[in-house]
Amino acid sequence: MTASERTAAYAELADAARQRCSGLDMPARMQLVSDLVWQRLGSHTKPGTPHAHGRPYSWIGFYKRQAVRSPAPPVHGDQIILVACRDKPACSPIGMHGACGRCCTAQHPLLVDDVSTLGDSYVACDPHDVSEIVVPCLDESGACYAVIDGDSFDRAAFDQT
Repeated sequence: MTASERTAAYAELADAARQRCSGLDMPARMQLVSDLVWQRLGSHTKPGTPHAHGRPYSWIGFYKRQAVRSPAPPVHGDQIILVACRDKPACSPIGMHGACGRCCTAQHPLLVDDVSTLGDSYVACDPHDVSEIVVPCLDESGACYAVIDGDSFDRAAFDQT
C-alpha cells in the first residue's frame, strides 16, 4: 500500500468512525474503532507477509489509563487496562513501563519497527509480534486518557502516515 493509499484509508476510517460513534459511550466507541481498523486496515497485506488471513495487524485495541491506589502493599501511580480489542485477548492491566504506558505518559505517538529493541520494558502479549504503533487519545486539556495500540507480525509494518 502506498503512502497516498494509506492516507486515503485512514481518512475513510476516520469518516466512518465519526458517522457511527454518535450516541455511543466511550467503551462502545473504542470497540467500534477497533472493529473498523480491523476490518478496513487489517485486510491490506504486504507481499510476502506470514500473517494469517492476509492481515498485517495481529492485534488492535484500546487501553485506558487508570489510577492505582492500593493500601496493602502501598501502591500508587497509574496503570493501563484493556477496554476494547480485536482479534484476540491481550494483557491487562499493564504498568506504565511498556510501550503503551510510555506513549500515555509522554503523550505522543510511539512507532516501533522492531519490538526487540525495547528490551526488558517490552510487554509481549503475543511472542510473534514484531512491530507496534501506539497513539495517545488526548482530552480537551491535552491529557492522555487512553491509547490505541496496533501490533504486527511484520517488521516495520507501520509508518507515520
